[in-house]
Amino acid sequence: MAASKKELQQRRKDNADLCARINALLHSSDSGSEEEVTSHKEEIAEINALRDEINEKQVEVAKAQREKKLAEDAQEKFQEDNNTRIIMLQEQVNSSQQKIIALDTELGIMAQKDVERYKNAFSNMAKAKEAAQIREHEEGDLRNRLNVALEDLEFMERAKEEAEENINNKEKMLRKAMDTITKLEMASQ
Repeated sequence: MAASKKELQQRRKDNADLCARINALLHSSDSGSEEEVTSHKEEIAEINALRDEINEKQVEVAKAQREKKLAEDAQEKFQEDNNTRIIMLQEQVNSSQQKIIALDTELGIMAQKDVERYKNAFSNMAKAKEAAQIREHEEGDLRNRLNVALEDLEFMERAKEEAEENINNKEKMLRKAMDTITKLEMASQ
């Protein structure tokens, strides 16, 4: 249970870090074209939606794990209660032959109820475990989608940097050409 809480806290921290990176990207992309900025914003919106979906799934997984733990605790308490009852009944059976018949009948009824409760508890535990596994699988799929989106975003950032570098190089070449033209004009006068 503590490990689940630590994992949730770590994921929340990771999400906060991701938000900070996204905000930094939003503010740093002001120098790009409108299309690039719009594209980045759309990708960020998709990433935010995926992150929100992951957060919801994490909460669901944590809830399923708590339910599983509660079911296990109930089953353990049930087993301890059963053991205590059986010991009590054995002591009563040893002390009186007449009580044996009455207690035997009562124990049969209780055992049947206990079996039904055990079956119900086991069924609930199995359902909770299955739900947790499904949620973990869904979370894995969402993580994969988020990773793909992040890779796409990194690719776009690299492309933007290359384009900016290309523009800077062309501006330098243009300045040199303008300087050369100016020198030639001055030389021809």
